Amino acid sequence: MTNTIKATVPVHLYSPCFSPAGIREMVAKGDGRIAVLCMTFSAPKSPDYVQIGTAEIAVTLFSPSETAAAEVSALNAQLAAHRAAFQRKQAEILDRISKLQALESSVEV
Repeated sequence: MTNTIKATVPVHLYSPCFSPAGIREMVAKGDGRIAVLCMTFSAPKSPDYVQIGTAEIAVTLFSPSETAAAEVSALNAQLAAHRAAFQRKQAEILDRISKLQALESSVEV
């Protein structure tokens, strides 16, 4: 099994943000890497994207173990974000309970 995929793909720009002339200016200034980062290499079904050319790309896939490690890392980050959100919500609820209990005990006195 090969770990490299080669293909010719369309190159599009999101026209509300970038222009073909702006990309040419970047390339002329030597900012080719930045120009490439402004592009999308798919065929968006939106009138906001304009095709500016094609690209010959080669994608080298990571090994299955590297891919699994990256997925585990991403899932751990998602889990940490969910835990943090849960802890914030839990603190809000506990704070409301505490305030209501304080109010309740001040009314009884």
